[in-house]
Amino acid sequence: MNANSMKNTPKKEIGLKVKEDPHGSGAKIIEGYFALFDVETEIQGFKSGVIKKGAFRRSLKYDIPAYLNNNYQFVIGSTKEGTLQLKEDDFGLWGSIKLNENDPDAMYLYEMVQRGEAGQCIYSCSYDVKNPVAGIKEKSNVIKEIMLYNVSVYTFQLDTELDA
Repeated sequence: MNANSMKNTPKKEIGLKVKEDPHGSGAKIIEGYFALFDVETEIQGFKSGVIKKGAFRRSLKYDIPAYLNNNYQFVIGSTKEGTLQLKEDDFGLWGSIKLNENDPDAMYLYEMVQRGEAGQCIYSCSYDVKNPVAGIKEKSNVIKEIMLYNVSVYTFQLDTELDA
């Protein structure tokens, strides 16, 4: 990509923001990028790794939950239930979580992200399992396929750079 085409490319960042459902239902939504493609980032043990476009494709066929603070006891969305939407686009792994307004933990999270006090995100995955059935390759700092297990929104500052 040359310098001129980079100027015209919208800047994308990892992190989440809040919005209300644009279709008028008033539903509370948290959305943003969980991972970016072709950007150096710390990935489970590598000082720097690069995720390639299409790395999440296979995983997105399965049910993936969204957690609060990476705690499986606080499910805030699920692809199976339609409360979590995940997709790959040209920039990375984008997600949208439609929160349950009757869940006080979800509303607490919404308010914290809205105030800018939360919004970091992380995901649990594997990419180094030698499994010919799943088609996952050996460890490399160029990641072509990731098995995604869950995504999570944090209400506290992460100590590592694993906020991809």
